[in-house]
Amino acid sequence: REKQLLRAADQCRLLLDDNEIESDIRTGFIMMGDMNLHYISEDGVVGKCETVDAYAETHFASDQDNNDGYTFDAKGNSMIKRYIPGEKRKMRLDRILVSQGSPFYFVSPCEMWANEAVDVRREIYISDHYGLFVDIQLDKDADLRENSEVAAKLMKNSQMPLEIFEFSKLDFAVKLVPHSFWLLSRAFGLN
Repeated sequence: REKQLLRAADQCRLLLDDNEIESDIRTGFIMMGDMNLHYISEDGVVGKCETVDAYAETHFASDQDNNDGYTFDAKGNSMIKRYIPGEKRKMRLDRILVSQGSPFYFVSPCEMWANEAVDVRREIYISDHYGLFVDIQLDKDADLRENSEVAAKLMKNSQMPLEIFEFSKLDFAVKLVPHSFWLLSRAFGLN
């Protein structure tokens, strides 16, 4: 994923350079969505792309709430266990990355949405991922830069070894039995 994100950021910069308009307003770009960053150690790609991670920037500094921002949470989103029996991971798969030096600033902290069931009884969420949103303001005098404390945390994360997620065949088989009954009840409209 790192190579793909670096290439996407480079392509955004090339597009901006190729289409530079004679103006006193600088340009920037925003990349957002499911980045499939499964490991904490992949946080290092943010700095390599010369971008600012909106969630990290508005939550990870010492004077902020330090919420991890997991957009994929098998414990919190009960829908996940319905299609991946035995899944236990928490990951920050989804990101909003804004180019450094761009004329933007964050009006408010980046927040999650769709992180509650839309049908509590049947444990149905909008998605297996929670969404992210942030209000960003354009200001020709702004010069978006990453917080050095947040950048240090993301860089420290990038030095971590890959997490190992144990997922045995036995555990999968044990989880598959009730999962099969759930699927059958859904197929016959009982749930």
